[in-house]
Amino acid sequence: MTNNELLEIGTNYLRNGKFKEALEIYLKASQNGSYLATYNVACMYYFGDGVEKDLNKALEYYILAGSQGDKEAMSHAGMVALELGKDSVAREQLEKSAKLNSLAGLYNYGMFLIKNKEDGLDYIFKACELGNGIAMNTIGEFYENGINLEKDLNKAFTFYKKSADLRVNQGEANLARCYKEGIGVSKDLELAEKYLELSRIPYED
Repeated sequence: MTNNELLEIGTNYLRNGKFKEALEIYLKASQNGSYLATYNVACMYYFGDGVEKDLNKALEYYILAGSQGDKEAMSHAGMVALELGKDSVAREQLEKSAKLNSLAGLYNYGMFLIKNKEDGLDYIFKACELGNGIAMNTIGEFYENGINLEKDLNKAFTFYKKSADLRVNQGEANLARCYKEGIGVSKDLELAEKYLELSRIPYED
């Protein structure tokens, strides 16, 4: 049986609430080298889906999925490592993910560096360039508040708009506030209300 077939079976088990069976199938595919299966195992341990929540096991499987070729799993590994207080592991995994141009990895590594008083802006800007709407919103906040970047309300508005165009709810909320208060743009209460309403509707891709 191929890994794709195993994944399909495991996912069907998961959808039907048969977590034990799903885990067994995912572990088998993981042992065969499927990073998607390994990632699913990691998520089950992270969220406690059908198994006892275990961040250390989640970290183990996220790292394994990364080693099998999943650059997004590396980013998840980094964030779980931060939750566990394993900063050196977090740095290693986030840097690996960022160097592979993971959208989440670029953003998370940039923020990790900034929180550690290091220069991480280039990574966050690159995440913006590649389409990370959360990164766009964060850059907007940096520009608006003069944090990590020189204060520039026009640029703040521009980045909030880009974020909102990608249906990032916080970006929409910030854009609504810009239109309401005239931050980097002329006041427009109609548009303010439009984006405020959008910010209350979770985006589903």
